[in-house]
Amino acid sequence: MRIAHLAQTTIGGGLARAMETVARAQSRDHDVLLLDGRPAGVDSVGFARERHDARGNTHLRAWRAAIRRIAAFEPDAVFLHAGSPGELALPALLSSRRWPTTVVEHAPELYPLSSPLRDRWLFAMKRRPRHWVSVSERGARNLERLAGLAEGTIRVVRNGVDEPGDDAPPTASALQFDDDAPVVVAFGNPDEIKGFDTYGRIADQVAAQNPATRFVWVGAETERRDGSVHVLPRCDQVGWMLRRASLVLIPSRTEGLPLLLLEAWACSAPVVASRVGGIPEVVEHGANGRLVDPEDLPAWVACVVSLLADPAGRAALGVAGRERWASEFDSVAMARRYAELLP
Repeated sequence: MRIAHLAQTTIGGGLARAMETVARAQSRDHDVLLLDGRPAGVDSVGFARERHDARGNTHLRAWRAAIRRIAAFEPDAVFLHAGSPGELALPALLSSRRWPTTVVEHAPELYPLSSPLRDRWLFAMKRRPRHWVSVSERGARNLERLAGLAEGTIRVVRNGVDEPGDDAPPTASALQFDDDAPVVVAFGNPDEIKGFDTYGRIADQVAAQNPATRFVWVGAETERRDGSVHVLPRCDQVGWMLRRASLVLIPSRTEGLPLLLLEAWACSAPVVASRVGGIPEVVEHGANGRLVDPEDLPAWVACVVSLLADPAGRAALGVAGRERWASEFDSVAMARRYAELLP
């Protein structure tokens, strides 16, 4: 079977990794075309990966070009991966006329609802594909409410990841993971949605109590210092950092089911995450991670301080997270879930 995956180029690297994970697992049984914002090329496992430059639903010429490329591939099914409910409505309409199409929402709570007329138009187009799915239960129910759909209309297909490799990133020498000082890491665009401001306040308060602790945020355009936080450029070598981190924080204000959580679990890294989106659906507080309300700064600080002082507790969280990832959230399990949607 031939499967085409498409995502808008404005979406960050996390979604591109999600697409690649699905494609990598499915390529064992299928021919896969991956259209995303990365350079054109062919991956080592044998699926094609090409760039497209459509930006927004109004970029009609670019979307037509992407659809023509998919048509040349002659797929049996098309998957469209969206970073919010407003994205990929136009290609959903175009592709659903020719192929069995599935729209996957990766951040279903990230939606401004600024124009009711526009919203109805976008949702009407997204209702045309064969399947409309979300990566979390909460996201699915929220989408149904926004789109005026009956509960259960939007299916849930949770993410999965390959175990990250252990190649050292270009910034390895600056990270200094090789001594005994604890290192707390976070990943993503340094913005309010990902909780960068919260992370900075956590770092300042924890550093005041534990001056040796280092705080690293990976995902900016350039390297810089921001208070107690060492901000580094985004990179693909997340596994190397996750395996050497004392603690991984996910202070986001909204999420679907973040790949970072699953990657951290795959690397046996202890995680403290916001109680938002699909995170509480998979994290059992105190067992395989810790959950904190995104705006509860004292709770964040207390949780980080207590875990930094408890190496055995951190190790137990990491082991339990690894077991949860292996049982349900590797790439093979996710590909199996997507296979149920195929024609």
